Amino acid sequence: GTVHVRGSKNTPGPQLAVTPTTWAAFASYAVTR
Repeated sequence: GTVHVRGSKNTPGPQLAVTPTTWAAFASYAVTR
């Protein structure tokens, strides 16, 4: 699977695609900041 991330104000714009593992690591990091 892949997690697709995009800007909510520019929905037709580019997307960032990451693995679920990478997304989980980012989310864990972001919660602590």
